Amino acid sequence: MCIPLAAISIITTLAGAAASAAGSVYSGMAQSATYKAQAKAAQYEAQAQREEGAYASARQDERNQRLTGQQVTATSRSGVDLSGTAGSLIADARTEGELDKMAIRRNSDFKSNLSLYEAKVSRMNAKTARTGGMIGAVAPVLSGVTSSFDTYQKYKTG
Repeated sequence: MCIPLAAISIITTLAGAAASAAGSVYSGMAQSATYKAQAKAAQYEAQAQREEGAYASARQDERNQRLTGQQVTATSRSGVDLSGTAGSLIADARTEGELDKMAIRRNSDFKSNLSLYEAKVSRMNAKTARTGGMIGAVAPVLSGVTSSFDTYQKYKTG
């Protein structure tokens, strides 16, 4: 039995449409996976930045305490009363150290929050890519079905 040329045309058109649709779905899934990996990396980065900030802040606090202790010791050794100007200077130095510690935390929190936002954007992009792949698969299928129907109609009429 001989397969009519129209049937071959319809089969190849539908096969091409299916392959194109599958490629679109696969592409969307691959792009989605890439965005998900980027999101995970950004989350790890945010955690590392928080930990780095906590460590640097603790180190700054230790420096502040050490400096205050050295200042109190040196001032006391020299016989100066800590209740006056010397005490105020030491307190000011301690306050400056605390401000430095707070700036370290603020900067690490800012960096961490930025990384968390990048993770959120990557997750949204992953969903969009996956959806885009599915939507992109519809067009070739519809085109293939329409083209096949036209070919069938022409074959049927004549």
